Amino acid sequence: GVIDLEKLLRQLVDARHVTLEHARSKAAPDTHTLSPQQKLILDIPALDTPLIVRGSEHRLAQVFENLFVNALSFSPPEGVVTVKVQTDRERVTITVSDQGPGIPENKLESIFERFYTERPKHEDYGSHSGLGLSIARQIVKAHGGVIYAGNIRDFSGRVTGAKFTVLLNRV
Repeated sequence: GVIDLEKLLRQLVDARHVTLEHARSKAAPDTHTLSPQQKLILDIPALDTPLIVRGSEHRLAQVFENLFVNALSFSPPEGVVTVKVQTDRERVTITVSDQGPGIPENKLESIFERFYTERPKHEDYGSHSGLGLSIARQIVKAHGGVIYAGNIRDFSGRVTGAKFTVLLNRV
């Protein structure tokens, strides 16, 4: 199928906002990894043409949902997660950046392996099988795209967060 990526991302970010609002009202037991003060921001340029990609909307939604939840769960209680969309004629680049502890440099690839998990100690094991990123990579690859991880650094070289980048081909 064909997917309007901007529409999909807006829906996912809006849905996540509802979850965060819900957490603020203390009514949602399923949001134990999310702090009510966290923010999820979609930074998307004004587009002349729709951002159309080919594939399964459901599967791509899984990928981004997974990246959002991961980023929020690694972020500090007041943390901001930014979803930035950049585009050229051929491709669209989506980056999901957090303000968490970052990823150990020697683990930037292995976090995509099956069953890998590098969770904050206070989180229940079991609620995260470590399968998320492995499946995300399979889905992105099946869509002819690429997904990779990196760290964000300040001027002094200190890690100020992690960043996941997804590249997809436009139709």
